[in-house]
Amino acid sequence: MSSVVLLGSGALARSVCYSLTVSATPMTVTIAARDGDKAAEVAYVGNARAALSGSPVRCRSVPSRLTNPLELSRVLAATRPEIVLLAASLHSPDEAQSAPSTWTRLLERAGFGLTAPLHAVLAITAAQVVAQIDRPRLLIASFPDVVNPLIHALGLPVFAGVGNAALLTASLRAALDVPPRTRVRMLAHHVHLGPPPSSKDEARAWVDDNPVPDVSSALASQRATDRCELNLIAGHSAALLIRDLLAGTQVHTNLPGPLGLPGGYPVRINGDIRLDLPPDVSEESAVAWNRAAARRDGVDVDGDQVRFSDRVLEALDPYLPGLADGFPVDALGTVTDQLLDLRTKLRTATDP
Repeated sequence: MSSVVLLGSGALARSVCYSLTVSATPMTVTIAARDGDKAAEVAYVGNARAALSGSPVRCRSVPSRLTNPLELSRVLAATRPEIVLLAASLHSPDEAQSAPSTWTRLLERAGFGLTAPLHAVLAITAAQVVAQIDRPRLLIASFPDVVNPLIHALGLPVFAGVGNAALLTASLRAALDVPPRTRVRMLAHHVHLGPPPSSKDEARAWVDDNPVPDVSSALASQRATDRCELNLIAGHSAALLIRDLLAGTQVHTNLPGPLGLPGGYPVRINGDIRLDLPPDVSEESAVAWNRAAARRDGVDVDGDQVRFSDRVLEALDPYLPGLADGFPVDALGTVTDQLLDLRTKLRTATDP
């Protein structure tokens, strides 16, 4: 029986698990999370869904501090997974609604790119542990458009990301009523989950190598939908990917951060993973296009250097002016500590 480990017990991890549990593919799904009670809850719901569906999927849970490499190593040694999916982060996208503060208002001014180090910490720990084991493929759900290039720059393994580009592809397929076997290719970054500032900055899409003329209209319903609801689509797309990877099925899809690249691309998976770009798009131009989108999102990984955009730096300047020149990837831990200290202070601070 195949083994899959889900790291995290939040909304996206739950969506992935619950979609997996109605699969016909025999597998054991282990939910590992800091909160053992929540992990057990996910496993219970998953097992109940599998029982109702007559599915050969079994779920189990284990409490594990995902920041602790030793604990994570023990989980993977005990489960010997083919696939590890990280769906956890030190940043909660729901905080602005559930607990608004000076910190969340700083993030609103700075943009999502500022959170990249907070997303990267657990991902890098997971990649370090996976690097010690030959078997698992590592999938990242936490800001993979930027986090996967950070992992790659550190010389660590990462197969691809999930969500984002896959979610946008599902939205486009539904809007255009594209038949299941018809190939859809997209160049799309996390920033394209929302509408771009102008049409020239919109995601790019092709159906059977024919450019889609009005991507914005096709994505309008998705962009008008609450982000919590979108987890149901992103999680389901990740579950379908996991199912196909376990079966060894050839897959043509669109994923964020494949092979540690920035942003999202069309890919072909047949054992390995390769870009599957339209005939008139080179890999060099696709990467450059995604890096430009990353800068609009607030952060760019340039080789082994990380640079925040002007919008992020302007918002950070009263608090952390030393980041204006960027920082090397191997200093990511220090920058993350600075951001965590700042978050602690600003959560209880009063705006001037």
